[in-house]
Amino acid sequence: MPNFGPDLASEPTKISIYRAFFNRMKRFLTTFFLAAALLFGAAGSAVAQSGGVPHARNGEVAFDAKALRKDIDSLCGPACNGRKTGTPGGRHAAEYIARRMQDLGLKPLRGNSYEIPFTVADGVKGCNVAGIFPGQSDKYVVVGAHFDHLGRLDGKLYPGADKNASGVGALLSIGNMVRKMILLGKNYNKGLILVAFDAKEMNLAGSEAFVKAVEDGALKNPSTGNTIRIEDISLMINLDVLGSTLSPAEGGREDYILVLTGSNTYLHNSIKARNEGERIHLEIIGNYYGSEDFTRLFYKRVSDQKAFLDRRIPAVMFTSGITMNTNKTTDTPETLDYAVLRRRILLIYYFLAARL
Repeated sequence: MPNFGPDLASEPTKISIYRAFFNRMKRFLTTFFLAAALLFGAAGSAVAQSGGVPHARNGEVAFDAKALRKDIDSLCGPACNGRKTGTPGGRHAAEYIARRMQDLGLKPLRGNSYEIPFTVADGVKGCNVAGIFPGQSDKYVVVGAHFDHLGRLDGKLYPGADKNASGVGALLSIGNMVRKMILLGKNYNKGLILVAFDAKEMNLAGSEAFVKAVEDGALKNPSTGNTIRIEDISLMINLDVLGSTLSPAEGGREDYILVLTGSNTYLHNSIKARNEGERIHLEIIGNYYGSEDFTRLFYKRVSDQKAFLDRRIPAVMFTSGITMNTNKTTDTPETLDYAVLRRRILLIYYFLAARL
């Protein structure tokens, strides 16, 4: 308690002292309750009004633009050396992604290791990297992005920023937002499996190996100990080439995204609803630059959702399309549009959150 001075004999003086005392206490209590209101107001804004369940928007605050750029820069850096499957650079990339998954609090699916090794047909050693946020049930959504690229050809480095460090960066960003929601108390019904595929550039060998590992019963839910089964995967979301605005689609806008769902109009309409409902307002294109043949090709044959579609698992492919930098030495982090990439990541996150 503050010392407000000696007890003086004069009544007027005492009254003056008491008045000063109460004025100070009033200011103290006003400040205290204002601070408390701000504190609890901030806490209250982090949860929805219904039963204290956090809204998906609270995960958005965990989006970290610096971490996204660091992930892309690291995967395109000299240590990864183009990330070719079976090379020391590819191995370095896998280890980097595994560390990031551990930092995000994902749990491994294969003992204590995030790495799921496999052998490509010609004997090259590949390594998928996967982790899980377990849900309340033994049902799962898989979000994947391949991390391998071309390495060095004729001594020249192929960094692969858009293809597909952008997709892996988005994968890890989504993981961070889901982690935020879990920390706020969100209990998802389904488990979220994040997987970085190796050997996409070798006839989609990595995604095929991952699905076969599931079929062989090699992957477990670390919370329940139960084997993850193919029939327990309700949806696969594939992020493949996601960061450029160099090849605008049919509307000519740079803030676009190509969303391929095959004949599944429900998934397509759900994505459009999230785009408008969360006020992201990207231009959503449901085909590959207006070509039925290319749309069918990219959806069913040449990207990592194929292995899941072959098992009748619904899948969505998000991409920004081929550009003049694709598979070129000029595909560097500086060529990506990070503002639009952020909006693409948020759209995917909100769509995912509604599926978990």
